Amino acid sequence: MVLDMSWFGAMSGPPPHPRLSRVPRWCAPHPWDAFVAGACAYFCFGGPVVLFLLGLAPFLFLPMLLFLPLLLGAYWLLELAWFVHRWYLRYRHEPWTDPPAYPDRRKHLERFLRLKDDCVPCFRDYLSRWFRGADARLIRRENVREFVRYGFYGGVDGPMSAPEEEEIEWFVSEVERVWAVSFAPGKTEGLRFMRHMREPLRVMHQPLLFVAYSHCAEWLAGIILRCWGFVHLSCEDTGVTYWLRRGAAAAAARRRGGGAPREGSRGAAGGPSSSSAPGPLRGSSERPPPGSGSSGSGGGSPERQAGGGEGPPPSSSSSSPPKTTTTTSPSTTAASLGAEDNPRWYCRECGCGDRGGGLIRRSLDLLSRRGSSSSEDGSGGPPRRCFAGCVRPPPPPPPRDPTTPTWAPAPPPRDPSPTPAVLLHGLGIGLPPYLWTVAHVLRSTPERPVALVCLPEVSLRAVWRVPTPDELVDAVEGLCRRHGLARPCLLGHSFGSFIVARACQRSRVAATVLVDPVASCLMLPDVIAKVLYQLEDRWREFLGRERAGSERVSEETKRGLGVGQDADRAKAPPGTLQRRLGLFGTPMSWRARATLFGRLAWTFFRDALVVRELSTTVALCRQFWWFGVCAWAEDMPARSLVVLQSRDELLDAEKIATHLLNRDAADVLWVEGFAHGELLAPQGYEARRRVVRFLETLDNENVAREIIGLGRRGERNDPLGRAGKDTAHANERGFKGSKAA
Repeated sequence: MVLDMSWFGAMSGPPPHPRLSRVPRWCAPHPWDAFVAGACAYFCFGGPVVLFLLGLAPFLFLPMLLFLPLLLGAYWLLELAWFVHRWYLRYRHEPWTDPPAYPDRRKHLERFLRLKDDCVPCFRDYLSRWFRGADARLIRRENVREFVRYGFYGGVDGPMSAPEEEEIEWFVSEVERVWAVSFAPGKTEGLRFMRHMREPLRVMHQPLLFVAYSHCAEWLAGIILRCWGFVHLSCEDTGVTYWLRRGAAAAAARRRGGGAPREGSRGAAGGPSSSSAPGPLRGSSERPPPGSGSSGSGGGSPERQAGGGEGPPPSSSSSSPPKTTTTTSPSTTAASLGAEDNPRWYCRECGCGDRGGGLIRRSLDLLSRRGSSSSEDGSGGPPRRCFAGCVRPPPPPPPRDPTTPTWAPAPPPRDPSPTPAVLLHGLGIGLPPYLWTVAHVLRSTPERPVALVCLPEVSLRAVWRVPTPDELVDAVEGLCRRHGLARPCLLGHSFGSFIVARACQRSRVAATVLVDPVASCLMLPDVIAKVLYQLEDRWREFLGRERAGSERVSEETKRGLGVGQDADRAKAPPGTLQRRLGLFGTPMSWRARATLFGRLAWTFFRDALVVRELSTTVALCRQFWWFGVCAWAEDMPARSLVVLQSRDELLDAEKIATHLLNRDAADVLWVEGFAHGELLAPQGYEARRRVVRFLETLDNENVAREIIGLGRRGERNDPLGRAGKDTAHANERGFKGSKAA
């Protein structure tokens, strides 16, 4: 049951839009969903505490009580060793990292200039927030150039090369023209902005018990996932681990085949049929990632699968891996050979491959590719390749037998497999908070293949190395190739949206679902300020100190412009004066004191447990450059769903929704009254149901493409592209109808 709260007055958030849907806070949860959420929560989050108490109970009674001091001494010794270990890793990760190659810099600079209408209405306020609350009058032209030099070039120590400095000057001039502002010449010394990639690591030590609790919760979650049919695998080349469930249809196919076919091979049970087996197209420059094997068969040799853990795990009843045989039907083999031997096929999604045909057909195809690339990237460069490899079009139907009467029924259409789902979690303790979301997806479509990627570097784990975004994208793409997950839908929550955004920048992703998308509009200062700098800002607010951006500016400069802490106190409204003076500035009510202390305590608790953990800090401040993990609206696929929560304290949800709707980049699901991550709680059932409905819409789209004869990724020869346009319009009408229903 959903209560329509719009009857009680205007609701907050973006204005109405055809691609915007709202979910009120007060929604009745489903009984089965509430039971699964409660059971998984008690088992995963309460289980480690129960195991710890059971292990400690014998030492509370004689004669084991005599060994309790020895046990405490051993624990403190381990805690000391753990502290030294983390201190050593912090010393290793402290040096700055060089920014990665940035070939799309000019394109992103031009995209930034188009943000005036939705995200950045006032550029001076935008700069003031990036400069940590400094007055806009203190920000001069050289300060702006230094900010652009760091943000788009990764440099803060002096000028760059001559062409780069010319490009910076061009960008600053364009900013002045677009936003109708003018920066005073010169530079204000001592003015600071948020440059977390070029600052010391802000790290807090987590006790060994917290890390052990996280490992135990993940282990208990693994037990539940194994009961649901998941298998724990790992990528040999990147070391990324993941859980995979092939689906009920794939399991039935394996039972009918009488064996365990190799993952990613043609006719294997772990992926779709061989007519849609993934693999790079003939004549294209796409290469599979390292460790994914040859094209079309990502598993490699059986010895490599057994040793590297990239194939299905061996049976629990035998220590040696069983011999696997690939079983394919004669019709499937003939279809795959026919599609592979045909040189005149290409991918309609990314435009790579050899289409063949005459001069007119080639010319029309070239014009359509150039037009799509120019409209999408703004540069007319080569289009992006399909994520996890292009899929060959389905083979043409066999010729009709002349002896068959015309009234005979046509053969039934092929039943395509559901859209695979790949989940990338956010900061916290890993996969346990996502179990009931996974259960909801499986309950809706049991035969859907689901992959859950583990990110231990942001899950309070003991890790030695933090991978880069490109390595994580290679791992996700490799597992999709290896297990035949064609045309997957990438689901990213919070931190996981960074990896999804990087995949959208590099490749053409079929569909995405972004929940609490911190990667969207990452050029805004909200995410960086509220995640990495909020504790220091709250401490300054608690003590009534000056804002960090202008603290080191000389008093003469401040008095000359009429800015500074004294000027702020004189101009502050009466209601905000006490907050600006801090807890000890003036007499204040107990409620105001409790508010200041509660905000500071909550931020400290959050940073101490999650944000300022060593590997998480290294991932945020040494590996993830914003321009490499920003989810630009121009890079997002047409089939995208973005879930935003109105009370999200880490990002500006209303600006992000307005930006996406103005660009017509994605469907936006606006959840009223929810904070960041609250959708994962049991009360987020209605929002999760909408996400599952979006996945079902993708399945219906695949069925429509199969009936029309276009396949899931490739299409038949259609020089004018009428079939693709008609299918897109039909899908759009179907999706709007499902939303209205």
